[in-house]
Amino acid sequence: MKIHAPNRELTGEQTYGTTVIKFEEGVAEVDELSPSIRQYLVGAGYGIDADPTASADDVDLPDPHATAVFHVGTPLADASAVRVEDGPPPAPDAADEAPLKGKDLDGALDAVGLPKTGTADEKRARLAEHADAVIKAAKQAENKPE
Repeated sequence: MKIHAPNRELTGEQTYGTTVIKFEEGVAEVDELSPSIRQYLVGAGYGIDADPTASADDVDLPDPHATAVFHVGTPLADASAVRVEDGPPPAPDAADEAPLKGKDLDGALDAVGLPKTGTADEKRARLAEHADAVIKAAKQAENKPE
């Protein structure tokens, strides 16, 4: 297929990604051209084949959104959606929930900006103190007695 450059004096190699096209006096001859490079060239004013006036809309490209979408995990929660008026979430029943350990405990400390030093019991105590302070601050902000 022939490619006609907008500049009829163009002579030399032009590189488009991994494709190299050699022009001689504004005309290049190639065996094959990817749809995306073809669309770019047509949009930039190059003529393809015998039609130097082809438009970029004439090129059929595959739809990049025509692939299957698989959702993994749960949607992210928006922190701004939590209202102080609703109060803090109910505290879990200690008998029903195992204490945080290892990476989960360190992740909880990181999430609220607390240091991760000390034993696991010290870390849990620090996290509980922080939770109590947050609950107290929320109640004070709502002007509710404790």
